[in-house]
Amino acid sequence: VAAMDALWDRIAKKWPVDRIVALSAAGQQHASVYWAQGATDLLRHVEAHAPLRPQLAGAFSRAIVPNWQDATTLDECAELMRWADTTGGMCEVTGSMAHTRFTAAQILRWRRRHPEQYARTERIALVSNFVTTLLLAGGADARSFQPMNVNFGLFPPLDEARGGRRGRKDRYRGYTDRAKADFTAWLTGGTVPA
Repeated sequence: VAAMDALWDRIAKKWPVDRIVALSAAGQQHASVYWAQGATDLLRHVEAHAPLRPQLAGAFSRAIVPNWQDATTLDECAELMRWADTTGGMCEVTGSMAHTRFTAAQILRWRRRHPEQYARTERIALVSNFVTTLLLAGGADARSFQPMNVNFGLFPPLDEARGGRRGRKDRYRGYTDRAKADFTAWLTGGTVPA
């Protein structure tokens, strides 16, 4: 957040802000941000002309942002691989093998080691979604973030969603809802449909 404040300050000093008509954000996908309960409400009340850092104090349930360099999740990766082997194999499920940089492995490790922090978490976002969330003052949700664009036919089709460009929104929502349900089932020790 402090980096975003520094960026906004630099932009305001160097460029005619009133002429900016669009912003774009790109971020490292293998890094996650942990929003605390109540963060969405905090974001809705952000003052545009004030620094973000003091306004978002208490907005995060986890103080650090683990990224692709995190190699502490070897046990969790092995567990994910064992789980995936019972459901068709990790590569078939995700498109690659489990790596220590996997966000799922990082979440799993953190959830087990810090259940009280996990319980205070409203949502977990990738860094690219985090930046979009700040740009939209909390408005970044499933409509502005796509967890995947291409699945190479690895995921079973959604019977209830229309195909083509016109059905894209329904299809993405369907994939997202199914992934949430499967992940929740797995976290609680249930089985995940193959």
